[in-house]
Amino acid sequence: MPLSFKNLFHRWLVVEKTNNVQPLLYYIKGPEVLKDRIPLYEVIGTLSEYMNILDRSYLTISHRERLSRKEREKYKVIAYQFAPGSLEVKMAIELSEAVQMGLAFAMPAGAKGLWNVARTTFDYVKTIVRFRSNGVEPIIKPDDQIPGFRVGDNNTVIVNSVININADKIEEAITKISGYIRPGSIDTVALKEPEEPEGDGITFSEEENLLFNPDVEVEKETRKITAAIYRLDVESGKGKLRVLDGMEQIDVGFEIVGKQTIEPYIDALKEKSVEVHVLREVARSFTGKEYTRRFLLVRIEGSGQRFLSF
Repeated sequence: MPLSFKNLFHRWLVVEKTNNVQPLLYYIKGPEVLKDRIPLYEVIGTLSEYMNILDRSYLTISHRERLSRKEREKYKVIAYQFAPGSLEVKMAIELSEAVQMGLAFAMPAGAKGLWNVARTTFDYVKTIVRFRSNGVEPIIKPDDQIPGFRVGDNNTVIVNSVININADKIEEAITKISGYIRPGSIDTVALKEPEEPEGDGITFSEEENLLFNPDVEVEKETRKITAAIYRLDVESGKGKLRVLDGMEQIDVGFEIVGKQTIEPYIDALKEKSVEVHVLREVARSFTGKEYTRRFLLVRIEGSGQRFLSF
């Protein structure tokens, strides 16, 4: 049976000497990547976002909001060796023996567990986006008795809560890495275990570029919807909401646009539902099907704010 959020983290694991290192291999390939000519913008950018994926996965399973300097001493991602050519970098996740991690019973422990959460979350996000790119809204059902996720009948995706929570945290980094792929220039970027075949791990190619960066149009007319806003980043003005009325009922991301004050949206987090005026951002995937990618929030009803240009 699914567990409550309070019981989400089934066990706290103290990392043992035998499982505190997880070897990894980063590589980037394409015509622009030569033995004596490395495109630093793409290398630095993709490595930075891979770090974000690992960092946020660490925060999820250590039940923390941010990485302090002290935590950085316990958890590190180390580069051991650069091998020019396609540019391969031997790396590893290193955890000190003092690190405590909240993982489901069936999940691997230590550095292996951290890597497992990161790559499983990537596969989960990819599965959800594939559903939506095909015009199908998946039904997500949390189940903390499974270590990852699985696709069930009738568009149902059963997922461990750790993976589901982590998906929101690493989604932006996934989108950014996929944006570095330019066929004929940068063909592949990957982070994987050294012994795994190409294509495994967290790998981006033209397919992922199309999947995570579809053609997007913004509808010209605003629409009013009733929604429950349940996640909001105050600094970026981005978050997530659940549509309750006014169009199909979906969970989707949003961004507050225009010169609006943030307070009405913070207050909306406490409400069961609010009425919001939105512009729908429509994506057309490589399959040609249309779906709601996110909303641009123009005004929240009752806030007293006018429709402002942006």
